[in-house]
Parts: sequence; C-alpha cells; structure tokens
Amino acid sequence: MRCPFCGHDETQVKDSRPSEDNSSIRRRRQCPACAARFTTFERVQLRELMVIKKDESRTLFDREKLVRSINISCRKRPVKQEQIELITNSIQRRLESSGETDIPTKVIGELVMDALKELDRVAYLRFASVYKDFQETDDFRKFIDKNLNLKEDWSVINDQLYMKIAYSILKRSLSTSFPNPTVVSLIVESDKEYNNNEIRSFGITEKGGRPHAEKIAIRNLKFRSNKNYTLYSTLEPCCHKGRENSCVNEISKKPIHRVVYSIKDPDQRVNGLGEKILTKNGVDVLSGILNDKISRTYQGYILNRKLKRPKITLKIASSLDGKISTMPRTRSAITNKLSNKVVHLIRSKYDAILIGANTLKIDNPKLNCRIKGLSHLSPMRVILTSKLDIKENLKIFKDCKKNKTIFFTKENNPEKVDSLTKKGITIFILKERDYNLKKILEKLANLGVANLLVEGGSRIFSSFILEKLCDELLLFQSNFFIGNNGETILRSKDLSLFKNKFKLKKTMSLNNNILSIFEN
Repeated sequence: MRCPFCGHDETQVKDSRPSEDNSSIRRRRQCPACAARFTTFERVQLRELMVIKKDESRTLFDREKLVRSINISCRKRPVKQEQIELITNSIQRRLESSGETDIPTKVIGELVMDALKELDRVAYLRFASVYKDFQETDDFRKFIDKNLNLKEDWSVINDQLYMKIAYSILKRSLSTSFPNPTVVSLIVESDKEYNNNEIRSFGITEKGGRPHAEKIAIRNLKFRSNKNYTLYSTLEPCCHKGRENSCVNEISKKPIHRVVYSIKDPDQRVNGLGEKILTKNGVDVLSGILNDKISRTYQGYILNRKLKRPKITLKIASSLDGKISTMPRTRSAITNKLSNKVVHLIRSKYDAILIGANTLKIDNPKLNCRIKGLSHLSPMRVILTSKLDIKENLKIFKDCKKNKTIFFTKENNPEKVDSLTKKGITIFILKERDYNLKKILEKLANLGVANLLVEGGSRIFSSFILEKLCDELLLFQSNFFIGNNGETILRSKDLSLFKNKFKLKKTMSLNNNILSIFEN
C-alpha cells in the first residue's frame, strides 16, 4: 500500500488485529522511506449500496460520511472511537445483508438513531435535532417527551436552541459595533426546575462598541425572585475594567444562575478569565456551544487579536476572460445592477473597505453602502497612496465627516495634510520601511478593524495575493469577453499563486452574472 505522507509505493504491516465484532481487520502500517505510521481497515463488502435521497436522487453509500455524522453527534461525549466503528460496522452489515441495494436515507437515519439512543443520550438528541430538522422549541420538547421523557436532557437541547437564536441574530449584525466585536446575549427565564423557558431580554453590542450586549440584556430585564435565569452569549463575557464596569461584575450582581457562551474571548485580557471569575462567584458556566459555527463568524476578531491583522476579503469584478476593464487605467462597467446591489449589501458587513490611489482617481467611488435602511452601516474607508496628489473634488471628500476616512501615505506634505484633515480625513504618514501591507494591516487591527474588504484594482489585488494576505475571495463575473486590450486581474505572470491558493466554497447566480466565493 502506498504511503499517504510521502507517496512511497511499499509500506510494512507492523500489527494486525480484528475488531471487537470480527467484521474488519485493523492493520497498523509503517513507511520505510519516511517512517510515518498510519492505520488501515480491511472489510468485507457484500454488495454495492445506493442511497436514495429525499429528492429521489441516487448516490453511492459512503461509509466515511456515516462515520463523520456519528462523530459530530458524539463530539465531547464519553464515547470511544472504537464504539463509533462498531456502530458503523453494524449498520453497514445490516444494510448489506438486507437483500436491498437501494436504501432510502430514512432507513439509515433510523438505524443511527436506534444505535445512539443506546450509546449516549446527548449524542442521540444532537443527531435527532439535525435528522428531524427541529425548528421550534416545542419540536424538541415533544420529541424528548415521546422518546426519552428525561427532563435532564432537555437542558442540553435548550442550550443549543438558544445559542442558535443568538447566532442567527449575530450573522445579521456583524460590524454594527465597530471597533468592538459584535456580541449577542439572551436572558432566558425559567422556573426553579428550568422548565417553562422564555426569552425575557436580549442585547446586541451597540455602535461604537458600548455598552456591551450582556449589560444591555441585563438592564432591559426586571428580575423576579421566584425564577431562574440563564444568560446566553456568543462570546465570553469580558472581565477587564475600562470606562465601565466589566460584564462579569454586572452578571455577578444579578440573580443569573447560569452563563452559557460559545467561544473564549481571544483577547488576552479575558481568554478564560471571565469564566473563572464567574465560577468563583457561584455562577454555573458552560462553554463551547456552537463553537465551530460561531468561531468562523468571529474569524476576523480572532485574527485581529492573535495575528494583529483583520480577516481580508478581496472583491473584484471581471469579464469571462479575466479582464477588469476594457483598457488599462480606464473605468469599465463589468457587472449588472443586481451584482452592484449585492456589493453594497456586502459592504454593510465589513468594518473597513480599502482601495489604492489609482482606483480612487480612475473610478471616483463613494465606497459606501447605498441600500435604503443600511447606509448607517457604511464601512470605514481606507486609501493607500504613496503621494498626496489627490484632487479634492472627488466624491469621497464630500462626506468624510459622516463616514470615517483614512489615508496611508509616505508623503509628508503639511499643506496637503492640513487641507485633507479639515475635510475630516485621518492621515497616517509612514516611513518608507513601514509603508507595506503588513504594517498597514497591523495599524488597522489596532484601530479595531476585524473584517476588511479590499476593492482595489489589479495592482492592489496582486499585492495582497502575492503577499499571501487573503482569507476570502469574491469574484463577480460577467457574461461577456473583453479581449486582449483589457487589463487583467493579476499583473503577475505567475498565476499559479492565484489558481492553487483558493477553494471554491459557493456560487450564486445574479441574473447574467455569477458570484463565486472562494476560501483560502
């Protein structure tokens, strides 16, 4: 067998043993070339199975997909990998020996449910919540009452449900609290046995970063002595003192018996200390609920705190042949009206938007969000220009006191700086050695920028790609060709850096345009 690490053709079997149910052979192998070790399994396959999905489509039975699904349900539960293997072997053997080659997904789902019910109740409920597609609190309660009738398991589902609600609000509220991360908090009231749950208050971190979500939720609620209260938060409550008292202190003053949060605050002033203080003050704390999903949402904030840079999204529009304009240094309409509206919606989700001086001079953009009702969510505008040779009649200069605008430059021209400053622009004059993307991104991170949208032309685009400073790529593509005279997306001749760097995550049809979303 070929080594999966170095590709060497021959590997040695160091150990072989049957599984507990004798349905497979586990072999431990070692590569003589690189010395790496890995495990293989040898199983009997009686027949090929076809899975019939709900939409009547057909696909080959994928054992590994089944293992992954069970693993997710058993995450952080006292379940060994060997037990998951036994369950999977049992299900596969039952399917193969049934005499049927076409297996509805419902049959597989019910077999997994039966196995998990005996193995671990929490894992069983997790799988059920996805498999049964519960939408409302009552759906969970009815299922538990019918299948388990165990009140202690209800709290597990409760925590997931309320965190999902907080998460759904969070996704719609990103970058609304710049320069602080957006946090969503819910306070749920229940009786002394944690029944009859009801959301009584919620908070979202306000614009400017204060007050925090937890404080808003607390201040909006009149607590009752005969009730229990659980506070749900997408981020660990803060414990450091700033202009106001910390959220941890505010929580500790109130009759809040439980705090459930998703991810630890990566800010070193908190980073688990908030939980420790709450626990010391007698509050029951649970963390890690919806950790994977919410961590992805906070990716920009995590990068800001750990790597001193924001999450970077490159956005560019091109023709079918990869051209961004009909001729170099000219403005060309590439995308349709619907794509342009989507761009404005995207802008409302970012803390800052960055372009270079060439784009500013050629396109004369406003760089704001012009969707009715969302204009107040326009991002901070960042312009990179080595020289301050910018005409002051451009559109961007008309509303600088309303929409924060920053220039990064190398030119120390007091007269020009004074003129631009009077218009409401903040000027950062950098030394030659500091005028580079990494230093500029670090300064933006210090200003609180967690999510940065880059809309520059080919020069800026190429710089970010070549310096490997990109986490996400939004490519709006038209339905026509421009030809040889057009300006290409990348100025570099080595396109492999671009082609091999990103994985396609999703595509969207925008009438005759296509939006492709790539991840690093």
